[in-house]
Amino acid sequence: PSGEIEAWRVVRAWVRLGHTTERLRRPKTTAQALRYVWTPRVAGVATIAIELGPRSLELKPNQVKEYFDEIHAGSAIIAQWDSIPAPRRWRESYVKHATSYVRVGTPRSDSSWATPLGLGLEIVPESSPTEITAGETLPVRVLLNGSPLADFSIGARLEGRSKSAFVTTDASAPAPIVFPAKGPGLSIVTLL
Repeated sequence: PSGEIEAWRVVRAWVRLGHTTERLRRPKTTAQALRYVWTPRVAGVATIAIELGPRSLELKPNQVKEYFDEIHAGSAIIAQWDSIPAPRRWRESYVKHATSYVRVGTPRSDSSWATPLGLGLEIVPESSPTEITAGETLPVRVLLNGSPLADFSIGARLEGRSKSAFVTTDASAPAPIVFPAKGPGLSIVTLL
């Protein structure tokens, strides 16, 4: 399937719970995903991170506008693309850095979720990411190679929704991700 991720693309996979960080090993390949098995040993908020190696792609000219809408591209990026004379080609190489937070039991004093794991591009919550309810805000910092990233769009989308709500980062203050409604999951999307 086109959405399948091959195990060889995984550069690093690990989980941190409290003061312990473990590598995730030997994923099982299924029809639509790689599946890692991990057994937590204590209560807390687990931070699970996967880093994928580079992949290259080329977009057709008619796909570029859709891509710009998806990433909430600013006017400077759009103007730069529009200034390229025909025939234009969009080629890119990208990596993926994904993080998930999972509540294990009843966390008592685990705030390890607030500590960066060292991903190239990382979204770090400023409050517990597993205790947010509808209408509340989750403040996050966006780090590029460990440093705060300013003027960067990040989008949040509830599972099953097709549109993201975007906010722009500020290097000196957290970006506010709003949880607009109840939902089974929230994805925070960044594209650099």
